[in-house]
Amino acid sequence: MSIAYSGAMPAPSRIHRDQVVAAARVLLERGDSALTMQAVAREVGVRAPSLYKHVRDRDDLVGLIRDATIVDLTEGMLEIDAPSASDRIIAYARHVRAFVARWPLGSQLLFQRADAHSTRDLLQRAAAPVVRTCAELVGHPHALDAARTLTAWVYGFSRMEQADAFNLGHDTDRAFEFGLKTIVGTMTPTR
Repeated sequence: MSIAYSGAMPAPSRIHRDQVVAAARVLLERGDSALTMQAVAREVGVRAPSLYKHVRDRDDLVGLIRDATIVDLTEGMLEIDAPSASDRIIAYARHVRAFVARWPLGSQLLFQRADAHSTRDLLQRAAAPVVRTCAELVGHPHALDAARTLTAWVYGFSRMEQADAFNLGHDTDRAFEFGLKTIVGTMTPTR
């Protein structure tokens, strides 16, 4: 059965916060100035004032985008199944690089100060598989240090790549793999 389009906008109760956040994530990737309440409302098919039933304001919306981005990144990491700790670390790093390429502006939100308790919990959940796997390689006393080093390098490389900051030419895929294997190769138990 086909329902004819009446031209009316859907009632705010017929849209969900997840739809609002998903539309906002896509808009953010067009540039920070593209993320307006009016643009989000247009994307989900309601009037802008209706959005305030789902989010307090633009800052709240950005926080929800950050949380959704963390959840999306984490879900992909939890799907990784590799035979050894080294292989998992390499897979995590490749996943983060691909994620930053897909969501370059949204991924910038990952490392902003997280005041909300729920956001800190999400970040800890995202870090957990990396820290656990680093513990297998370097031991528990240095697992967090190793995870931070790896994360900083992968994220920094990925952000530089997205900013087209590798001005000396050559193959950035090869450079990424070289750096990744070098870092992972140094991850051995220390005292």
